[in-house]
Amino acid sequence: MPDLATVQRLLADTVRGMPRDAALLDLIPAMGLSAERRLAVYRNHHRISLVGALGTTFAVTRARIGADLFDRVAAGYVAACPPQEPRLSHFGAGLPQALAQGTRIGVPDWAADLAQLDWALHACWGAPDARPLALDHLASLPTDALSALVLEGLASCRLLHLAFDVGPAWRDAEAPPPPATPTHILVFRDQDGDTAFEVLQPAIARFLAALLAGAALGPAAEDAAADPEFDLAVSLALACARGLFAAPAHPESPIHA
Repeated sequence: MPDLATVQRLLADTVRGMPRDAALLDLIPAMGLSAERRLAVYRNHHRISLVGALGTTFAVTRARIGADLFDRVAAGYVAACPPQEPRLSHFGAGLPQALAQGTRIGVPDWAADLAQLDWALHACWGAPDARPLALDHLASLPTDALSALVLEGLASCRLLHLAFDVGPAWRDAEAPPPPATPTHILVFRDQDGDTAFEVLQPAIARFLAALLAGAALGPAAEDAAADPEFDLAVSLALACARGLFAAPAHPESPIHA
């Protein structure tokens, strides 16, 4: 007889839709239903539960494109990319890509971007707490140290670069479909622990994206200054107000230099 770990693996694989192993079937008593039927019950419950979890995480996207169409894509995603962790809150990062590939079955071309916003709000809400960078710390640094500063982004914030302006459609169920307008959205967690988002000017978004990618503050600001709409003070104040970057381990020293 297989050991417990083997039985658990065989059951998990079968519930996820992988080919059934005869060794597992031999372990299941009939008791009114065949082993195949019993496994089918678990498999169906597994699929329905995961599709339902995705529908909760991507509630706005599901409502906008329709429950039937969303559930169809979600079921395919569940079959192709089952959870790899025991926490359902971590499941669904790849669904926007699945929606992007679903245009052949009628998924609107803006749905993937709307789902990206849904996922970012979900992920930021569940991110661990951390102390954000304060504007006072930046003001206290000498010019050379400030220019060389490399900041570390916090998991409770995300910067999205989208092909569609999905913000109005996310906020208002009656809004028209999102237009094909490149949009930069900062998702953050406010002081009450709730997630929110705002649309950024392109110049600010490019500057913050450079910092998140590891650029030092001085060179990133010099590049951004080529855009006449860029304002360094406004950009840093916004980043600190939204908790985009981590505070230094020791307040008296730079984060990275």
